[in-house]
Amino acid sequence: MHDMEDDMEDTNPVDRKAMPDLEAVVTTSLGEVVGSPPRLYKRRFYGLASIFLSNAVLAWAWLSFAMVNDLAQERFGVDATAINWFSNIYSLAFAPFFFSGWFINRYGIKKSLLVAISGTVAGNWLRYGGVVISSYPLAMAGQALLGVSQLFIVPLPMSYSNMWFGPDQRVLPTTIGSLATTVGSMLGSIATPYMTPTVDSLPRAVLIVSIISTVTSALAIFVPAEPPTPALYNVQEPSNAQRLSRRESIKLLSKSLEFWLLAITFIISLGIFNTWSTLLFLYLTPYGFPATDVGLTAGLFTGVGVSIALFLAPLIDKWKLHVPVAKVTASGVTVGYVVFIWIPQVQSRAFAFTVGTLMGVFSSIFVSVALELLAELLYPVPEEFCATFVWCVGNLISVPITYGLNAGANPNGNPPGEMKASLIAQAVLAIALVALPINLLGLFGRKEKTRFFRREHQIPNSLAVARGITSLYLLDLAATLT
Repeated sequence: MHDMEDDMEDTNPVDRKAMPDLEAVVTTSLGEVVGSPPRLYKRRFYGLASIFLSNAVLAWAWLSFAMVNDLAQERFGVDATAINWFSNIYSLAFAPFFFSGWFINRYGIKKSLLVAISGTVAGNWLRYGGVVISSYPLAMAGQALLGVSQLFIVPLPMSYSNMWFGPDQRVLPTTIGSLATTVGSMLGSIATPYMTPTVDSLPRAVLIVSIISTVTSALAIFVPAEPPTPALYNVQEPSNAQRLSRRESIKLLSKSLEFWLLAITFIISLGIFNTWSTLLFLYLTPYGFPATDVGLTAGLFTGVGVSIALFLAPLIDKWKLHVPVAKVTASGVTVGYVVFIWIPQVQSRAFAFTVGTLMGVFSSIFVSVALELLAELLYPVPEEFCATFVWCVGNLISVPITYGLNAGANPNGNPPGEMKASLIAQAVLAIALVALPINLLGLFGRKEKTRFFRREHQIPNSLAVARGITSLYLLDLAATLT
């Protein structure tokens, strides 16, 4: 009898010892999946906050001199064009942008963040030393170091959200991380004029930024390199779905009309925004606007826009409204640049504040949505590659735009120094290269190209793995009962 029971046990169709471990391989029709079920960790918000703060401080430093152009001229003994070069050198530092994407892909988010915060601290204290001793070259060296530092942190939000957040939760963290630059420029625009009422108070304003950057950088040291377990099931994708190399990515992007429509819109929009922020003081002050009103206009552009973008991000993600929202917001900010032509002449604070606020709302929403669209539509191109390219080229292109529009100042105008020709050129550029390209997306029989390829790949794989692991649990339960 005992032998018969042993024989029956040996022939049991469900052999628990022979079953694969629930941590082992599960094969699906979509690929081979290994590892633990996905888990989201609360610590991901600490890392997101650190990236946000570090990025925001960089943007604050970027506009430290642009918002008090006249006082900076007096402090350093140079003209307005020389002060504008603080913004230009910050943007030109994006030139080696391909190195940035390679570094993030090769060494990871944590090391890239450490390089960025090290450069941020060193650059800010160099700038402070330059302001204290009225050394334009030393302050410019610090500004250049800040520009290099942003190479290693501006593209991080997309990579971070992809690593730490689920596929249906990424617009919000991408929005938070990407709008850090906008928030930082808001702080610089509003706070700097109030902290710098006289030329002698300029060192104190730069000192405050240096101290804040040191504190935020210290906090960023403790950001984890990666989650203990992935936010998605660890999918070993079939060979035809592998993430692309740099050369393959460039080849795919160069042939993608959708990429060029999105990239041109993002790049020119960012370039015009940087130029607008840099020249806003020169646009408005000839007509009697005080520096504090100039700063408040720029601050409203960013502050209200960020708040609304954060509120709308989960809704856009939930209903997959990325494409129509991108078209509406890019068109909206273009209309703002057109209307802004008449703001200096009207000399109305309320008009300036209202238009600046609406422009900020449209611009902030567009930035976050466009970055997610690039990741979704261009999959399997790595997220950091797309983000690095558009951010860096957008900052680079702002240099010739700023230089060209700055040349539009009319010293013999009414009033002297007015820049109406520059405002008109700025609006025409926005119409041609911001509003037009994005509104061609998905037209002419190419709607199929606007599918969310990344999400379509990742979510079905995760569901398939979940079904596979559930089946193993059921088999294990059946074996126990028998």
